[in-house]
Amino acid sequence: METDKTDIWLSMTIPENWKPDDKIKILHEGVEYMIYIEGNLRKPGDVYPFNLKDSIEKKLDWNLENKKKQIAKNKKALFDKGYIFDIKEYIKLIIKHDIFDKMQPEKDSMIVRYNDEWNLPEVKFENPGKYRTGKRKFTYNFMFPTSFQKKEAYKRELILNVGKGFFANSIKVNYINQTGNVIEEDADIYLTHPVYLVPISIKNPYTDGIDVFETVRLYLRGKVYKDNHTNTDDTNNFEILDNNTMGNIVMIGIKDTVLKKFSIKDIKKNIISFDSKSENLGSLFDIFKILKQINHTMELSPGPLEFFKHEQFYIKDNICKRIFYEKDIDNTVDNIVMWDEVYVFVYNTTLVSNRDIRLNKEYGTIYANLEKELSCGSIPYDEVKTPNGVKKIKEKLKECANQKKYIIKINFGKKGSDIYIMTVSKLEDIITKNRADAMDISYVDMKAIQKEEQDEFERRSDT
Repeated sequence: METDKTDIWLSMTIPENWKPDDKIKILHEGVEYMIYIEGNLRKPGDVYPFNLKDSIEKKLDWNLENKKKQIAKNKKALFDKGYIFDIKEYIKLIIKHDIFDKMQPEKDSMIVRYNDEWNLPEVKFENPGKYRTGKRKFTYNFMFPTSFQKKEAYKRELILNVGKGFFANSIKVNYINQTGNVIEEDADIYLTHPVYLVPISIKNPYTDGIDVFETVRLYLRGKVYKDNHTNTDDTNNFEILDNNTMGNIVMIGIKDTVLKKFSIKDIKKNIISFDSKSENLGSLFDIFKILKQINHTMELSPGPLEFFKHEQFYIKDNICKRIFYEKDIDNTVDNIVMWDEVYVFVYNTTLVSNRDIRLNKEYGTIYANLEKELSCGSIPYDEVKTPNGVKKIKEKLKECANQKKYIIKINFGKKGSDIYIMTVSKLEDIITKNRADAMDISYVDMKAIQKEEQDEFERRSDT
């Protein structure tokens, strides 16, 4: 089979049994390649960078049926280990023809960002001409991490060992293992950096490895100085294999959530307003269950998560009520309310700064960036609105306060979620502290600039 002439830079460690001019077999994205290494300056144990287009032969190693079987096998293995699956395995995105219309002809692969997450490795589409002016649709399966628990354990490890500041200069990647082999802990993972479009490698942080076709969360921290090998960023958690941009790859960003400014004061006003009403809003999921009982022929059967994504609740005086947040509620905040005894449901997302709260006006739901916060555990969705569930939430959060864990997550059976429960007071404390920290950083940066300017002025005065 003829080799594609696309630049894909990778590297490998030359095995101990290698002899000069030997060919070495590798697997990349489920395809087998034979790499020829010139022996004059190489020896076993050396790290050897190579361009995949220079491979002399390849053959397909996986077909679609094998892939499906392997994914099913991975999920069973994770289930046996007690892992919780992520919210969704993947979503289908339609890449519209107008995106291809603007592409340069040399582009043949895409890296896609959905909201604040990137998918890797890149996906081939051959050439833009096939999809221009609406000739054909390009369907992209955007993958999410297979295991929610595995993803959270990795994040927890980073917070404990590196610190919460790690996430300020990092991007979120969902990596699909298409190598054809299990990637063991601490082995190199070869990627294209989704922002800088240069080949990089990062050590596998997962102690139980990454199974074939398993999707895991990776964070990439630091900068790449493209086309410049002398500049480096000491905060990088990855190795740069080549500083030159890969010209055949295009980045595509898709965002589906529009969020508006909101505040803690707005949250308090909304809760006071809803608490004063004689009638309560019905839960969307409860309403659907009633309609299903009335009409047994109804074919729709969405899961509870689909409803929880479009509604939120608050807990006050041991009662859980649904709320629809709005801007410009005309009332004053009652200072008598004990806000450390009032609990709110919040969607966690890095689409929002950790110094702000945002509102989805369409669904009346609130969002915050709680990525740095450690979880106090989880509670099943069907318990959260019950008196026993409310009691459990309050007791858990009070127990965990000494460990500086202030949130509880909602789970849906074996599926986790980014729906958090916490007190209004703690949400306010976190936002206030993050704003203060940002001001301190800005002040330090300003003082550094002023000092640099003063030093420059004194140097010029001396001359």
